[in-house]
Amino acid sequence: MKTAIILVLTSIAVVAVAIHRQDRLTELNEETRILEVEQQPLVSTSARPRRNTDIAQPDAPAAQVELVSETMVELFIAWQTPDRIREAEVMEQTKRLLLAARDLSARDVEKVMHTLFEDDRLAELGREDIIGMGHELIGQAAPFSWREYLIANRDLPDWQGLFEAATWQCLSTDTRRTLALIERETARGNPEVATTRIRSGMLMALAAHDPDKMLAHALSPEFLADPDALYGLGGFAVNALKSPADHQRFLGALRRTRENNPSQVLDQIRRDYLGQLNQRFSNWPADEAITLIESEFTTTERFELAGTLAQRGDLTDPEKWLDWFLKIDPEVWAESNTWAKHPVLSLIENRAFQYTDARANWLEKIPPGPLRDEATLSYASMIADRDPDRAAGYLDQLPESRGKDNLVRKIEQARR
Repeated sequence: MKTAIILVLTSIAVVAVAIHRQDRLTELNEETRILEVEQQPLVSTSARPRRNTDIAQPDAPAAQVELVSETMVELFIAWQTPDRIREAEVMEQTKRLLLAARDLSARDVEKVMHTLFEDDRLAELGREDIIGMGHELIGQAAPFSWREYLIANRDLPDWQGLFEAATWQCLSTDTRRTLALIERETARGNPEVATTRIRSGMLMALAAHDPDKMLAHALSPEFLADPDALYGLGGFAVNALKSPADHQRFLGALRRTRENNPSQVLDQIRRDYLGQLNQRFSNWPADEAITLIESEFTTTERFELAGTLAQRGDLTDPEKWLDWFLKIDPEVWAESNTWAKHPVLSLIENRAFQYTDARANWLEKIPPGPLRDEATLSYASMIADRDPDRAAGYLDQLPESRGKDNLVRKIEQARR
């Protein structure tokens, strides 16, 4: 099982690495949409078949197929001998290739790959190298046609790995269509889609597309019998979702499913999910993030998150977070978090030297009482060395205590 888990994690890492390695390719693939409008098309628009993602891609014009083949040969050669002077030219070639390759059918891909295998200029390249570059270029531009090509050529090296990676690419390109393909192939009993990697990819795609269905799959006998496909699922699912609303929808589905089907699998998914999700809150608008927290987090989870967020220096709109932290009763916090400061104190301490006037105004938001006294003392003590006169202005607001005495001495030293 450990080996299988490593393979799953590796496959996920491969996708992540491929995304980073192909940043420019992906960028260029996106730019092809602009090219279609702003530049003269490589092939007459009227000659291009209209796309229909529900049926097989029609064949592209022969000239377009030849153009893809020749451009790929030129790129193979260019990539074997990197030349920074020609880098812009190579990127432009790649952009045009991705544009042209988007219309290829599986038969077109077959012709292109045959041409590449037979071209004398690529004689020094191994068959696996050519297949690998075909996978990176055609597999990204026309993933469904590339997948169909693989189905028709099962004798290729590492066929199962290529097929699974192509399926992942299809999932990221058109989730609905790919899931329908997988479900049809599964219903036929096709073992090639009943693998850990594809199951894992399905679940991650469904996290954004249909979380209720994802969780139903996770609890099905087939998936429960393949625990490696579920390994780390909650954490990986976080990466499939973008906005707080997406995460709220996922957590809502998870809550409903757990209420109807209590399960250790679902408990683990939630733990892993929240562990990764907590790193995202600092980048989101405070209002949206707080809505998510209040709708789907338990009291314990809210406290844990508040303690973590208050110590971050990169929260968007920290004053709105302060307002939310102020809803946490100091006495309740103390009972459940004897080891941690109230998040209001942590936030003010972490932001004491940023926008000093604004932070001082935060103190006025805290209701009179021990929390305000502690926050005022903490803030004044932190600014005393830099601005002793401002710190002294808070002395009258503080009750007598050892902390106040220490503050007085600190102010006196700073004034010397």
